[in-house]
Amino acid sequence: MRGCFFGLFLVAAIVVFLGAVAFALLAPAPGLPPQFTPVAVSTAAAGRFDTKIATVQAATGPTTIAINEEEATSRLVALLATEANAPKIDRPQIAFRNGRVYLSGTSNDTPIPIGFVITGRVEAVEGKPKIVIENVEAGRFPVSGALRSQVDTLVAEQERLLGEQPIYVTEVQVLDGKLVVTGRPR
Repeated sequence: MRGCFFGLFLVAAIVVFLGAVAFALLAPAPGLPPQFTPVAVSTAAAGRFDTKIATVQAATGPTTIAINEEEATSRLVALLATEANAPKIDRPQIAFRNGRVYLSGTSNDTPIPIGFVITGRVEAVEGKPKIVIENVEAGRFPVSGALRSQVDTLVAEQERLLGEQPIYVTEVQVLDGKLVVTGRPR
């Protein structure tokens, strides 16, 4: 009789352990924090992004533009769709809050899709925007080398494209809902 209770206890302990492991591994991936609302993606918003950059390029002196989350997200989606080496990311979203830039999405370059949130800031360095990564979250999993490599590739590509623009950036501010950039033609 005593062995029967011990056997039942052992089975129950294994079930609880497996349930805890499943919860830890299958918990939902991070997304945008609750105060961030996903924005719609459109070619019109990506076009507004390009038009604002062209405004600075055509200016005769320092000019300030404000890029909102819809425009930044739409331009990122267009970039990911056209660049051959770009990482495969579903539902990317960019949010500007509290002096930080948040990028979220789902990476499909891994065997199992992994949701992520990247937190960083943008600075003006030597006339170019510089992206500084502060944190990378990927659910309950540690950030893998493959995901971190994707992040580094994405940041390097963004910096390369921004650096190729004929704009000398003098100031960058991240405000709630928008990125404010002051610059002049090179």
